[in-house]
Amino acid sequence: MVPLSRELAGLILPHDHYGTHLNNSAVTIDKNLEKQNFEFAGQTLADVWSQIVIDGYPVNAEFASAECITPEPQEVLHEWYSLHVRESQYFLQV
Repeated sequence: MVPLSRELAGLILPHDHYGTHLNNSAVTIDKNLEKQNFEFAGQTLADVWSQIVIDGYPVNAEFASAECITPEPQEVLHEWYSLHVRESQYFLQV
């Protein structure tokens, strides 16, 4: 996380890149505009993180919108999970 966090120092992610989706009380009034602004922030993070190399391995980060995610979780084989996933209270590493 340190190499990823270091790249974020000084990075400003505006909440209103495509325009404000909030009213004067900071309540969302435009859900589509909120999604566009969120996607811009996600794309920006992915672009920044994709320029990093960690331990000699390039980082490949991409923004996945809610439309790209299947609503039903796919079946994950236990054997694959035990070989490729490390999980603790603080992180999930694949």
